[in-house]
Amino acid sequence: MGQRIAWAAVVITCGALLWAAFPAAAVPAPCSVAVSLTPTSQVASITATQPGAVTFYGNVSVDQVPGARMVVTLVADVSTGWSASVAPSSLVFASAGSVQNFQVSVVVPPGEPASSIGQLTITARGTSAGLQCPPAQASAIITPSAYYGPWVATLSPNSAEARAATNSVLYVLNVSYVSNAEAPGSIPLDLEVPGGATHDAPAQVGLSTKGGGIYNATIEIRVRTASVANGTYPIRARLGASPSQPEGVAMANASLTVPPRSVAGDPAPAALALVVAAAVAGFVSARRASTKSEGPAAGPRPSHRPPRFQRKGG
Repeated sequence: MGQRIAWAAVVITCGALLWAAFPAAAVPAPCSVAVSLTPTSQVASITATQPGAVTFYGNVSVDQVPGARMVVTLVADVSTGWSASVAPSSLVFASAGSVQNFQVSVVVPPGEPASSIGQLTITARGTSAGLQCPPAQASAIITPSAYYGPWVATLSPNSAEARAATNSVLYVLNVSYVSNAEAPGSIPLDLEVPGGATHDAPAQVGLSTKGGGIYNATIEIRVRTASVANGTYPIRARLGASPSQPEGVAMANASLTVPPRSVAGDPAPAALALVVAAAVAGFVSARRASTKSEGPAAGPRPSHRPPRFQRKGG
């Protein structure tokens, strides 16, 4: 009796081991769905103010329960949170092996960094004869296009007159640049001034970021006019000039007026003014002195004509 029990235990143990080593074959799904997208990647053309849209095309094929129709729902999702829509979002299949098409639109917001990468995922879920089919997925990549500029430069004041005390004018140059890509750390500056003038403008203008893809710089430039003849002259700040782009990427304009007395080494205008002033003062002083020396006004002069006599009659 004990021997039989031992043999039964061995048989049960071996059966358990065999069951663990060779599990039952998986039951096939009652239905299946396949989905695909084309193209697999796209670039959305955007600017700092305008969004960009891209469209993908896809198809769905199914293997369903015989004699039962299948309904497939489609859901789009973008890893970056960008807006996505599917049309149609629901497909009805009457027979196995048929294929139906759909399209997906994704909108990339304005100003999105060019380094962003959005992964679009389409999930297809099918139902046939009350049974849920295993979901299927397809994916594609979306990247925003890089945009650069525009560059904007201004000089203030727009017009100025050189001060006689310093023979100079102080200008403020403002530069701004918009891009969703990495901006250059600096940009070349060429300042055009009248002959004989000097300035302290740097050869490169460093840029800093304000966030949101905006880069800017503000610098002060002093133009000295001690050796400039009197007149009005243009001042031009040219940014980003190169042999291939001599006009640069931006230009700022202003005007400079040099009055006559601000001309160094030419005392004629000032000296002439002093001479005229001295002459006028001398004339006024002499006139006053002459008026005082004349004294009170004299009476009428006596007549030197001989008196007339009348003859007496007889």
